Parts: sequence; structure tokens; C-alpha cells
Amino acid sequence: MVDPVKDIIVEATDEEEVGQVLGQMAELGLTKLLVRKPFAADSRLQGITTIGVSGTDVLIADADKQGGPGTAAIIEITTSKDVERAVRAGERGHAFVIVSCRNWVIIPLENLVAEFSRRGRRLYAMLEDGQEVDLLFTVLERGVDGVVVPASMLPRTKEKLRSIAVKSPLGLSKARVVRVSDAGLGERACVDTTSTLNVGEGMLVGSMSSFFFLVHSETIPTEYIPTRQFRVNAGAIHS
Repeated sequence: MVDPVKDIIVEATDEEEVGQVLGQMAELGLTKLLVRKPFAADSRLQGITTIGVSGTDVLIADADKQGGPGTAAIIEITTSKDVERAVRAGERGHAFVIVSCRNWVIIPLENLVAEFSRRGRRLYAMLEDGQEVDLLFTVLERGVDGVVVPASMLPRTKEKLRSIAVKSPLGLSKARVVRVSDAGLGERACVDTTSTLNVGEGMLVGSMSSFFFLVHSETIPTEYIPTRQFRVNAGAIHS
């Protein structure tokens, strides 16, 4: 499943293509536009976050120099040294780093997703010919934080982008337990993960009632039972 907070940026090649693509962006609910050539301010761009070389909300900056929250870096990945360069760029304060992997996609992206995720940095990827949006958003079961889609590829990716753009974050609400009743003996389910969980983390666990509860992991010690930081006690299967 694609994370609902993933970004989609549309790239236009020039000012003329900007005018052509705005209607499709509005149809899909997309609000971020990348143009690598200078272009004049346009009233039609109201409500659009622009990314470019001058006069835009986010400036494309030198990947090898210090950036800031208002800059982004773009790097083409052709060798392992480019992967290392992208990781270094991610440490230079840019709002995000965009990578282009034309020839070899999976391995470089897996390495980059792991490094950027570990550092808490944002990684975006260019959608190249022959690539699928789902691949970029799910590599390493985490995916990049955003995808840059060339305007020329919007028609063939429109339906997929529409399904991604309409996803909304899952909201959690507080609930008060008003009654507890004995449902009898039954099998209990525990979920063991392949990584450790922290205090405050758990899983959304559902049941036959079609209701999900956020169940805390076994990370809080008690006098009689040691912590099992890899486990969530999901409860009775028949609940």
C-alpha cells in the first residue's frame, strides 16, 4: 500500500508546457510543479508550489553545497559514487533530494531509501520511461517520499496517480471502554515482528466487529514478565 503522505510532483519542460499541464494537475488534485528553465510568474499558478531555478517557492540548488528548507537538489544516478553523493546532499539541509535512475533502478533506490530513511531525510525519484509509479513508492517496502512525473507521462499514468492522490491519512479517534464481558476461552494471537518496537508503538488490530484498536507493543516492563520488544499481544481471535 502506498503511504498517503507521499508527494507527486509534475515536471514541465518549459513555460508553454506549464500552461498545458495545469488542467491535468487540477483534475488529479496535484499542487506541485517542477520547471528547470526560468519562467515568468503566472496567476494560474496560484495554489501551486513551484520548484525551479529562480523565482520559485523551492529553488533547485547545487547538490554539493549547503542548502536549506527552501532548496532542493537533483542528482542523476549512474554509479555508486552518485549514490554516495546523493546521501551527502541529503545531509546538507535541502528540503528534499531528487534522484534520476535511468539504467539501474532497484538496487540504487534500495540503498538510497535505507540511508535517507535512517537519517530522517526526504528522497524523491524521477519517473523514467518504462518505470511504474508503484515500483518507486514501494521499493524496500517503504518507497521514496515523492515521485516526479514528466508532463509527457501524465496521460498514461493518470489513473494510477488518481488512485494515489485521493488517498487520505488514516485518522485515529479515542474510544472509552464502557463494558467488559467474558466471551469464554479461546485462542490468543501474538504478532512477532522482525524488528524491535519502541515505547508508544504498536499495531492496529481488528476483529469480527470491524473495529481497529491500537494495541501497544510488549515494550513496558513488569515485575513478573520481561519485555518482548518484538511482540504485540493482539488478543483473542474470537473477539
